[in-house]
Amino acid sequence: MNNWLKVCGFCLLYAGLFGCTHLPSHVWYYDTETLIAQHRYVQAIEQLKLENTPDNAVKIRAVETKAQAYTRLKIDEIKQLNLKKRWRESLNIIKELHDQVPKQHIITDTESSTRSLMLEQLRLINTQVAIEQAQLLQLKIKQLDALQNSDLPKTELTLKTQSINQETLNLAKQLIELSIQAIAHSDYDYAAKTYALATRFNPTLGKAQLNKTINNGLSQNRTKSIQTRQANLLIKLKQALLDHNVDDILATEHILSKPPFQGSAVKKALLEVQKYRNERGQHFDVLADSQYRNGQLQDAINNWKNALELTPLNGQIKSKLQRAQNVFEKMELLQSNSSGTQSKP
Repeated sequence: MNNWLKVCGFCLLYAGLFGCTHLPSHVWYYDTETLIAQHRYVQAIEQLKLENTPDNAVKIRAVETKAQAYTRLKIDEIKQLNLKKRWRESLNIIKELHDQVPKQHIITDTESSTRSLMLEQLRLINTQVAIEQAQLLQLKIKQLDALQNSDLPKTELTLKTQSINQETLNLAKQLIELSIQAIAHSDYDYAAKTYALATRFNPTLGKAQLNKTINNGLSQNRTKSIQTRQANLLIKLKQALLDHNVDDILATEHILSKPPFQGSAVKKALLEVQKYRNERGQHFDVLADSQYRNGQLQDAINNWKNALELTPLNGQIKSKLQRAQNVFEKMELLQSNSSGTQSKP
């Protein structure tokens, strides 16, 4: 007999014996396979528990495995939706998972992170709106100052003043709250902006500890930013040395040799560059010497230029380059004169 027939029979027997007008909440009208196909794993497991068969435990474990696989699939879908900031769809899927599959930490963790991301987006938008409102309010204050010397009736001027004063107090309070929220999210740039605007509108809101926290956070952010930039430059320099990319080597060395970059890693990298410059410069110098002796003047000049780019303080290479250029110019002049003489009638 099929599972659903067994369940229906049980339900009829239950109702007949006890005269119930409704069925127990744990009884379903579908067989286990149908429930699994509908991804109703919780109901499928509960229904299997009602059956007293030898392989019940094995079947339940199989359903739990399917539930876990389904959960992972839906969690991946939620992550994609979160990237697109489609919070409502994500939360709907999470709600369905709570109903469909046995409790799993990954579901509650995903729900928590989704709500955090949603609230963070809202905080950023609210902050941007408040900053725009502050800029508009500053224009309104300027407008009010201009109206003080106009022929606007006193009563109307008083009402405008009261309205702007109240708007100023309300916005200052909102800005200080947004500043505190920004600090909680380590968003010290927005914390500084909103704090500065809040205290400009209402100096009494200024708090030394809050200001100190913001300044410390900004300092830490600058330090982290410098460290990240320095690490990226060191990676770029290492790759440029491997590729013999002289332009990148020289450009990156120029940046790293100046503040704020510092430390043993930078010193080591700059020493490697200096070693590379000397060795590579010597390579071009030796190559140019050989080309010069073989009469390949243009190639020799090019390679001495390469050597000089790497070792600009090498006076010997400068002399060789100058000599080769002088010889090359003389040869060109001789060729030009020779060609002119031959062309005369």
